[in-house]
Amino acid sequence: MLILGGLITSGISGCLRLQEATDPNEETQTGSTGGSDVSLTESWSDPIGASHIYVDQGKFYWNDWGAVGHALGDVGLEWSREVTHPNIQSTGPEPAFAKQGQYILFGFSPENPEQGGHFHAYNRAGEELWVSEAPSDGKHNFPIDATISGDIAVVGARQKGGQLDGEQDPLVWGIDVDTGEELWAKSRDEHEMLKLGYVGSHDGDIYLGWGGGTKVLNKTDGTVIDSKDSWSITYAAWGGSTGHVHGETLFACAPQGVHAYPIGTNGLEWSYSDTGWPDAPLAVDNSLVVAAADEGDIYALERESGEERWTTSITGAVRAIDTSASHVWVGDRETGLTGYDRSTGEIVHRSTQPLDGEDIAVASDELVIGGDTVTGYSINF
Repeated sequence: MLILGGLITSGISGCLRLQEATDPNEETQTGSTGGSDVSLTESWSDPIGASHIYVDQGKFYWNDWGAVGHALGDVGLEWSREVTHPNIQSTGPEPAFAKQGQYILFGFSPENPEQGGHFHAYNRAGEELWVSEAPSDGKHNFPIDATISGDIAVVGARQKGGQLDGEQDPLVWGIDVDTGEELWAKSRDEHEMLKLGYVGSHDGDIYLGWGGGTKVLNKTDGTVIDSKDSWSITYAAWGGSTGHVHGETLFACAPQGVHAYPIGTNGLEWSYSDTGWPDAPLAVDNSLVVAAADEGDIYALERESGEERWTTSITGAVRAIDTSASHVWVGDRETGLTGYDRSTGEIVHRSTQPLDGEDIAVASDELVIGGDTVTGYSINF
């Protein structure tokens, strides 16, 4: 593993906005059929791009080709940084992210597939703290997922491509979040995972998931302390793990279904079957679990029971899902952005300009859309 330290201070020049607005207060997208129409007003933008956007405690973080950024809701951009790495010409953003306290962790893949995937750690001010890299052996060039538990970060990488077939040699390692020092590393023979689709944590334990089950690891040395063979967790077709810890439950998509696994037991809280392969990671909040599968089918389920609240379909595969207090937001790869009333599933907003496969994220009444330019919108309803 390679550990680097340093501070990155320069910004990024950008390209096009999703939609041009002549006035920053002008409503650039409007609602459609269904319930009360909802409009979006651009509140800020930055010429840095965003491929993957994450929300932690109402704050936005993102990574893009050779860049990372952070924004505070309608306050706007806090910072954006170039991402550099020795001997790597291009740093490709991957949907691997973790945030705890002052530490923010992003995953990137190298342009040269023989090199290792790498994880970059930042503090809240946007200063790069360290970089941890997988071996340059051609087998660990794809950062899958990351988590931070206390003073230890745990990350995973495998070979890029082929997540649906064939055995792989996923590598998982623990890192001191203060120094970037590697504490331990476990290969397939040690953690007994033929593939890897999820790295998460709960109450000091580390959870590794794939379609064949879940392993629980001790975070201090990486030893396997429990096996949940029935806890299947898949990687979404368009990228990103479907595993999501919320409260005392690990929610996940498995082939042909959405499942709620109660942490601390080997059982199953509930299961919703026959959804097909997941398009995108789940969206989970206090009352709703939303899944997308089979290139356009959307399922809104009751968090506590798994009962169906509503379902719908759109044209094209779903790229991202997120929820707000009143709505469910879906970004797809063809139609654009659609907002639904979270209680009824009625369409309250539709924008038909394609998102080009980029991410969306929502916090409170602010929605952020990625692309060549990252843009924040106030949700008006």
